[in-house]
Amino acid sequence: SKPMTASALMKGILARISASKRWTVASATALVILAATFAAYSLYRTSPAPLSAPLSTLPVSLGEWAASSEPATDFLTATGGSEEFAKIYRKGNTALRVYLSYYDEQAQSSEMVNYRNSWKLHRSERVSSVASASGPAEEVNIALLKENSNKRVALFWYQMDDKIIADRVDVKLWTIWKAISSRRTNGAVVIVSAQIGADIDTARLENEAADLASHLIPAVTELINANTRTNI
Repeated sequence: SKPMTASALMKGILARISASKRWTVASATALVILAATFAAYSLYRTSPAPLSAPLSTLPVSLGEWAASSEPATDFLTATGGSEEFAKIYRKGNTALRVYLSYYDEQAQSSEMVNYRNSWKLHRSERVSSVASASGPAEEVNIALLKENSNKRVALFWYQMDDKIIADRVDVKLWTIWKAISSRRTNGAVVIVSAQIGADIDTARLENEAADLASHLIPAVTELINANTRTNI
């Protein structure tokens, strides 16, 4: 399979830095170091990392949340993945949509952070801390997203093995590190969202999404963490 090119990764980081108002000499120095890393990365070829089980085997119960058979189609998706999962989970009268896109190997045409995914998800997002049911709190993104009349509050993150990542640049850097250290670039985009309307308490939905995410994180880790498997 074709490796992700150094130029594609560098373009993503350059775009992020050029949009920032906090350009410093330190940033320029960091870019020089990164350029050397990209040069080394381009020499490596990666291999796909399959899931330990299909995404469809995610638990039907996550804490107090239970999976529903109702349709889970929505505009909040990610492009380029090798496997997708979408399901509605309910707790009482609250319904949340869980969406995952798994990438067994990232390449130029199948990156977790690409312009389509970034345009759809990264719209005035803020970083928030979410407690994990199996470990320390993790930083994720929260955003209010809209397509036509469909408005949703979304809590989303990127996951590489057991590493939870909110920042797009960090995803690129972790991808490079994994390619060099393990010759794997697998990961997932995870989105927990809910539809919002005029009379909906958005803050309450954010808290509910954080609660579901706290149980979802360890469940996703079990499926995608290739560090715990020796057969790949």
